[in-house]
Amino acid sequence: MRCLHEDLLRRELEVLVLRPAQIQVKAEGQELQLWYEGAPLKPALVVGWTSGMEGHYGNFLLKMFKQLGYTVINDGPTLEAMQSKAMNSALLVRHNLPHVPALICGRDTPVRCIVEALGLPLVFKPDNGSKGEGVRPLYSEAEVLEVLASATDSQAPLYFQQFVDKPGRDIRVQCADFKPVFGFYRYAQPGAFLSNIAVGAKIVMSEPLPDEAYQLAERAARAFNAAMAGVDLIETAEGLKILEVNSVPGFQTVAPKAGEFSALLMPLCDKATVVFGDMIELRLNTAVISAGMTALPA
Repeated sequence: MRCLHEDLLRRELEVLVLRPAQIQVKAEGQELQLWYEGAPLKPALVVGWTSGMEGHYGNFLLKMFKQLGYTVINDGPTLEAMQSKAMNSALLVRHNLPHVPALICGRDTPVRCIVEALGLPLVFKPDNGSKGEGVRPLYSEAEVLEVLASATDSQAPLYFQQFVDKPGRDIRVQCADFKPVFGFYRYAQPGAFLSNIAVGAKIVMSEPLPDEAYQLAERAARAFNAAMAGVDLIETAEGLKILEVNSVPGFQTVAPKAGEFSALLMPLCDKATVVFGDMIELRLNTAVISAGMTALPA
């Protein structure tokens, strides 16, 4: 977000970066208004960038901006779909994109139903998790039962995914303005199951990605209406399949973690930022709104 902010300022755009908690919604009579620091907030364009603890309220605010007629990039429904693995799977099916089979269920689902649907081993993933947190392979019915028993939030879906005997790596493709800008392999640590960079996976860019990876990433970004997205794919015996589509891919934060490939990755991250900035500027020039500022809720 910082690099995008700097890019937009270089374009001499007025930019306001806000956390959702800084914005209020005033509903009075027949009027609905969004407020910031005691005054109505009337942006020319809004970019959604909510995640984590503020995701729920942030997505609500994005829906309010859209309802009031403002131009929104990465709107509430888009971010909600990408932040939920259950919705991820539903959209991948709807748009006929190759994906890893999954079962979404409640905690009262019999263990045998889960095992019959996906086989053993299988993988459990928290529905709203990120950076590999809480992801674990399950090798027995007893481990599946343990997950069901530990599910304390009856409102949250449980997400199980088919186990893929991957070659110790997966693929990340970064998209900006719905188009793939760059991609790389992520190699898991020796003996590790996860290939997330946050848990020590190694970025490798010396091996070219197959064209299909970029094609699938663009199809996924457009299917999710995600102007900025990180698409994760995995190699299977049936070909490439999509694991998930991420809403906050962190263009700039990934480069310092790329080790020997940092120097190669940094200009590509800069390019992604510029591509996204170009799209924002174009949308601003065509938005028919009585504008005061560009708001970018964090």
